[in-house]
Amino acid sequence: VKLSAELQHTLEPMGPVAVAVSGGVDSMTLATAAHNIFGPDMLTVHAVSPAVPPRATARVKSHAARLNWPLKIVNAGEFKDDRYLANPVNRCFYCKFNLYACIASLTDLQIVSGTNVDDLSDFRPGLKAATEHKVRHPFVEAGIDKKGVRMIARHFDLQELADLPAGPCLSSRLETGVKVTPARLQFVDRVEEFINDVLVPDTVRCRVLSQRVEIQLDIRSLKILQNSAMLREHIISFISTEHHFPVSFAPYRLGSAVIGRRAEQDVILDLDRESRIGLPEAIMCEGKTVEQIMLAVTQAEEAGKNIFLTRLDEIPAQSLSLPLFDYDPTSRTAIAGPWTPPAAAPSVAVVVAGTSDLQVAREAVRTLAFHGIVAREYIDVGIAGLWRLLRIQEELKTYAAIIAVAGMEGGLFSVLGGLVPGLVVAVPTSRGYGICRQGETALHSALASCAQGIVAVNIDNGYGAACAVTRMLGRANER
Repeated sequence: VKLSAELQHTLEPMGPVAVAVSGGVDSMTLATAAHNIFGPDMLTVHAVSPAVPPRATARVKSHAARLNWPLKIVNAGEFKDDRYLANPVNRCFYCKFNLYACIASLTDLQIVSGTNVDDLSDFRPGLKAATEHKVRHPFVEAGIDKKGVRMIARHFDLQELADLPAGPCLSSRLETGVKVTPARLQFVDRVEEFINDVLVPDTVRCRVLSQRVEIQLDIRSLKILQNSAMLREHIISFISTEHHFPVSFAPYRLGSAVIGRRAEQDVILDLDRESRIGLPEAIMCEGKTVEQIMLAVTQAEEAGKNIFLTRLDEIPAQSLSLPLFDYDPTSRTAIAGPWTPPAAAPSVAVVVAGTSDLQVAREAVRTLAFHGIVAREYIDVGIAGLWRLLRIQEELKTYAAIIAVAGMEGGLFSVLGGLVPGLVVAVPTSRGYGICRQGETALHSALASCAQGIVAVNIDNGYGAACAVTRMLGRANER
């Protein structure tokens, strides 16, 4: 009773409100409270889309009819928004932004949401969209958490809502970067319905990952499956008729919002680096999840910056599904955000000993291009056929800086350093075998060279070599 009174004291000064109703306990309880206070002057708005389970829409319609809520069913249009369909880590922002814009076009009433205090500890990009549309959150303003919401639902004699488990939208089942499509969401809904029928779990989530389907279940249900190969195969067989990826089972854990929050704690971009040293932050993708990569890109986007990504393999790159995304599979690099390749004459040479070294060399070329510097590649000119290098010697003398890329014994570095006047930055690669020791021999060759003025970077570090040349040319601040 006390919580209900606090909610009433919070709502009353807002005047008649428009409640965004998803079909969950929070928004439905808020709609009941608002109707108790404002009667037919309030409005409830429910958005239908492939991401909303049909059960949720049916629940809203049933309660609206029984409790006499003024109800509008709308299509908020997020499935026409390519930013939402790309499924970035802040997907919810685009969903809520479309929803609140749609509601605002229908009414001048104050828009309110069912967000409660517990939600503030989660990663919820939708809250930013709410702020931009001046949406208010009565439960938060009244200091009411999820437990409190359920208590108010019982006070309103809404026991079926009070016991309703959490039911985030179906898009939350797709791993960040896996494109949102109606077919995938229908698949998720059918699988969860099927498992609910055959197993009756407390909670089930069908997560569609980039390379597999993961069924998350409460511990009791998992134990049942462990002891019943027949039931396990029955579920896998049903899933396999619609989806060709492997199926795995795992304990239920909180969904993508919390995964996003965990990623947010792991990713802190150095957005001021460019103002300090002239070279911007970049993302090394090796060892990062798609979720973490997406969050880093989103942080850069929100700061109005494009960003360079290195060590990005093709499968994760395809999972990112970002607009304005320039990916090069040879160098395993990408540029996220608006970017135009430089069109000036080449000012740096990238000399590549063998075609096998091209991946590292191309990383240097792409990094230079991102920094506004055009490089010309000279490929397969290693010293095993010295004539190949000698025939371009005069041309190489015209460059102020040369990035030399070589594996094996690394002899290219010394030879080149003795032929041309420009700075030679040696990039040893891990190409080679036996005594080459994954690039260590080439690195030692660069460090031990008797050609004056050669500098070396770490093994396979085409990115670092390009950054060194950018600094040397005094171009770091010109991007």
